[in-house]
This record gives sequence, structure tokens and C-alpha cells, in this order.
Amino acid sequence: PAQAPATEPRVLATKAERKMFQEGEVRPLLESLAVQYYSAAPPPEDIVGFLIEQLQQQHCLPPPPEGALDEGDADEAEELREKVQELKAQLEALQAKQRR
Repeated sequence: PAQAPATEPRVLATKAERKMFQEGEVRPLLESLAVQYYSAAPPPEDIVGFLIEQLQQQHCLPPPPEGALDEGDADEAEELREKVQELKAQLEALQAKQRR
């Protein structure tokens, strides 16, 4: 069933809302993609490309942008990489502290 993409991000504030979202939307989507992948003969070699294509078809989505990131996106990607490294370091420090 084709659905229009949501225009606003969904906020899942409670554990019950997250569970309903996972069981009602995420799991059926993943099951559908798995069935499509495993029913293709032979299974596609480019799994990511296949899954993106299936999502586009199922939900009437435009193709994702191709090519290199523009400068603004590249800067944002670098900031995210740095933030991930910072958070990993914090996590390791907390885990080390708990082991003591």
C-alpha cells in the first residue's frame, strides 16, 4: 500500500508508543522487504540498492540524491562524525567507571 511520507517527525514519548510503532509499522515493513528480497530469484547482489528501490516503489518516494555531498552536507556529516566520536569516548569512560 502506497502511503505519502509524513511531513513532520513523529515523537514517540512513551515506551508503549514506541512498542506500538515498532509492532504496527516497523515490523510489517521489514517483513515485507524480507519477503520481497528472499522471493527474488536469484537474490539481488546489491541488497541496499534493492531495499531502497522497494521502499521507493511501495511508498511512492522520489529517488535519493546521487553523487557527492554538497559543502553544507559535508560539513554536517563531519560534525556528526565528531559528535559520534565524542559520545563513544563518553560511553567508554562511563563503562570503565562502572567496571571499577
